[in-house]
Amino acid sequence: MKNSFKNRLAAKTAAVLVGAGVSATMSSSLIAAEVSGVVVDAHGGPIPNAKIEVRGEAHEAVSAEDGSFSLSGLPETVELHVSAPGYNHGYYKIDGGQAGVQVTLHRGVLEQVDVVGLPIHASSLESALPIAVLDYDAIREKQAATLGETLKYEIGVNSSYYGPTSSSPIIRGMDGPRVLITQNSLDTGDVSRVGPDHVVSTESLTAQQIEILRGPATLFYGSGAIGGVVNVVDHRVPRSSETAGAFQVDYGTVAEQSQVAGEWQGGTESLAFHVDGFYRDSGDYSVPSDAELEGDVLAGSSAEASGVNLGGSILLDNGFIGLSYGRLDRDYGVPGHVHGEEEHDHEEEEHEEEGHDEEEVRAELEQDRWQLLSELDVHWGWINAINTRLGYTDYVHRELHAEHEEHEDEHEEEEHEEEAHDELHVGTEFRRRNTQLRVDLTQRDLGGWRGALSFDLRQSEFEAEGEEAFAPPSETQSLGVALIEEKHFGPVLLQLGARVEQVDISPESTTELELEDESFTPLNFSAGIVWDFYHGYNMGLAYSFAERAPSAGELFALGPHIGTRSYEIGAVYELHEEGEGDVHVEYAGEADIERSNNVDLSFRKIEGDLGFIVTAFYNQVDDYYYQEDTGFHSDELHLEDHDEHEGEEHSEEEEHAHEDALPVYQFVQRDANFYGLEAELHWAVTAPLTLSVWGDSVRAELAEGGNLPRIPPARLGGIARFEQGGWMAELHATQYFEQDRVAENEAPTDGYMMLDAQVSYTWSNASVPLTFYLKGDNLTDELGYVHNSFLKDDAPLPGRGVTLGLRGEF
Repeated sequence: MKNSFKNRLAAKTAAVLVGAGVSATMSSSLIAAEVSGVVVDAHGGPIPNAKIEVRGEAHEAVSAEDGSFSLSGLPETVELHVSAPGYNHGYYKIDGGQAGVQVTLHRGVLEQVDVVGLPIHASSLESALPIAVLDYDAIREKQAATLGETLKYEIGVNSSYYGPTSSSPIIRGMDGPRVLITQNSLDTGDVSRVGPDHVVSTESLTAQQIEILRGPATLFYGSGAIGGVVNVVDHRVPRSSETAGAFQVDYGTVAEQSQVAGEWQGGTESLAFHVDGFYRDSGDYSVPSDAELEGDVLAGSSAEASGVNLGGSILLDNGFIGLSYGRLDRDYGVPGHVHGEEEHDHEEEEHEEEGHDEEEVRAELEQDRWQLLSELDVHWGWINAINTRLGYTDYVHRELHAEHEEHEDEHEEEEHEEEAHDELHVGTEFRRRNTQLRVDLTQRDLGGWRGALSFDLRQSEFEAEGEEAFAPPSETQSLGVALIEEKHFGPVLLQLGARVEQVDISPESTTELELEDESFTPLNFSAGIVWDFYHGYNMGLAYSFAERAPSAGELFALGPHIGTRSYEIGAVYELHEEGEGDVHVEYAGEADIERSNNVDLSFRKIEGDLGFIVTAFYNQVDDYYYQEDTGFHSDELHLEDHDEHEGEEHSEEEEHAHEDALPVYQFVQRDANFYGLEAELHWAVTAPLTLSVWGDSVRAELAEGGNLPRIPPARLGGIARFEQGGWMAELHATQYFEQDRVAENEAPTDGYMMLDAQVSYTWSNASVPLTFYLKGDNLTDELGYVHNSFLKDDAPLPGRGVTLGLRGEF
């Protein structure tokens, strides 16, 4: 079955590329028209360096100093998309080719960046679904060691914060298998969706753009994106041979972190090459003295990471075909672990008698990633272009342990600790091999309708071996087909879409339990409008029905998970309490698909010196998967084979899945409701000074009553930003409110305020433009705990820190 699936992938890829090459030679008669004109502002002044693109075509131009532009070889009917920094984008439909076209763009304080990861055009101000895009400069200003920390101040996005070394994005209270992380629109292929201690295998230090889709994005990315998508875009597969490069080096005091990164792109007229790489090293980070941690540092929070990407492309008249290879290595501490967790008094006494102290826990990952990207303008019948993405990743994650014994002599203890760090042994190894093929067939204008037909094939093999392999080996295969269409009706843009998937999960039976395959057929459809109801204002309304197939971990997990310090049990099992301290685990084999109805309503003011976006959302989810505290401990569990060993007890060794008692959490399904508000307002007070206010809030409730666990608190932020003559200065204050709407057995978390600042100066007239920057984080040394973190009580946020750095571009 595995070989046949891979053969289908190879055959499909070959067919697409061959078909693209054939179709590129056809239908040349369809291309004939010419369009020329000028791009001006609201006062009639020329706008130079504006980008003029033909929607659905590979044609584009840049306006000259006088604002003029010209495009030739176009279809008879085209729709121009015109953009320039500091201006809102403009759309113009032209029939039969025209000369003397005047394109007027209006200034706006809201930044507008196009999304590149979708088969149709979209941006933060032109989509029914809420979208945020961080461009190159914004990423450099917000860049942190992990993706979650980089995006933690984005509206609707929080960090899971498993310490600074492993933090992934939470979107509107949803994370894990509901938030898809992609690299150039392909699954990252790691195991970060399995547990919060598993780092995301993407790197913002070399990213060119980060796209955030808030709310269900299953239409574009499949059922694993029911909560949202974060797409990290880089240039590892180059689209141009224009010579360019960049570098960055900085040092941060809070964790004595040093990092360096660089990239280069170049080539010939027909060939393009790219190389980038980075290195980062940090120690245990400092915490406010109020945290009362030994040495005012969080032990086990050090990290080291490095990566390199190599890519090349063949540049054609109608697009490009490129291939890249990437290598990523990380070694990081997993803070907050004490051997045995002393859940019971008698275990703590035994633990102390044995002479054990804290247990050092670290993790290391290795990933090899291959990507083939191709974008070809073909003009073949109704097919306008063929965009192909093929990716393969081989990922290994190891959890390492070293137990430290108590010693009478301090010198002996120090020597022992140095030796122990070198003698870390592999406790558990996770491996994932992931293959994915995405093909988007973009459609020519048919009666005003534009869109794409998308195919998405995936195969994922997951293995976990070792003392804490909490999920059995499994193979997941899926095939998705989606159709997305949009059309302008005067001031209204209508967007429609539908997707169907087939998801098959094949687990490997264990010695205790025989497992069965699970199959699901998620259906998804959506409808949305963007209405320009008044000059400079628009409204977005989106409805979607989305279904999600559960992940293999949610279904078949059965074992201790060091990351969450719990014993996890999947949804296909049943627990039967036979008596006090006697809980039997049986395979039931019943799991339902997750279904949601979602509504997003956005109101936007997009022109002028004052701009704002206000969004309200409501998600009603049936059979929502989440981990429920059962009240049991792992030393009470007994596993039974539902076919051959019904009622037969196993040996003591088999009955106890872990020698230390861990709280037992089981994936269960309940109906739930998510709803909330998101808002941002930006005011250009003067040319150099901009003031901003933003906030977000999400509520997550069970339909039968009660709250879901680890839901982020409400936030309110304010920003003052000054830019003039190469100088930039920014002050950012964020208030995290108390979270007291908690789940059963969950404690409230106090509120806190973070005050950050940064200043930079750019020498733009230098032969290599250089930017010197200075950042200050948590300037008031505020003690804060992240409510949505599994380490809430053990990992306070970092204390006051300063980062000094230099970056350049050429």
